Amino acid sequence: MLFIACNTAPVSTIDSGTPWEDIDCWTPVTVRQRPTGYVQCSDGSINRESVREAVGSDVLNPTCNLTNVTGVVECREDADCGDLGIGHCFMQTDKAVRSCLCEYPCQTDEDCGDGFACMQRFTGATVSTCEPVECRTNDDCASGECGRMRMGDDSCMFAPVTLVCREHSDGCRSDSDCGPGATCGTLDGQWSCLPSTCP
Repeated sequence: MLFIACNTAPVSTIDSGTPWEDIDCWTPVTVRQRPTGYVQCSDGSINRESVREAVGSDVLNPTCNLTNVTGVVECREDADCGDLGIGHCFMQTDKAVRSCLCEYPCQTDEDCGDGFACMQRFTGATVSTCEPVECRTNDDCASGECGRMRMGDDSCMFAPVTLVCREHSDGCRSDSDCGPGATCGTLDGQWSCLPSTCP
């Protein structure tokens, strides 16, 4: 069982009006019946409780094809992706926009450097990659919650995923805490309701 806050912590509420200590976070998130290390809370938010081996495919995303690029060109070939060792230059397609971006495939956090975690970069990703994070598990956070969130607009399919410690001063925990046309995301390390920018 994961306890969200100790008795000495101040009672904090989000827009939903639910005190933190009344939110339970112990429902395991599984992929193909395999544990992922994530747990879902009773308010719909997701935390990373433990580090597990990545659950995904070993098949890399499509290699960049410069003749079809209409968006960002971060790389032209795998050799251009060397920040965390030789990575993979792949083509990301988001509606009509096609970009060439670097990704660093991994199986566990140990494959990544400090400040990175092995996780699926966006909804529908088939490969787990090293992504920049503030925390790796709940144990890294004073609040006891290392929350999984997309940077910026959470409703955007290709907004990259990160892990950020939850704080009692946060403006939201999940999209359900935000009004119409808004989503719960983080741009500066704090969870806030942001205007949705996805069509």
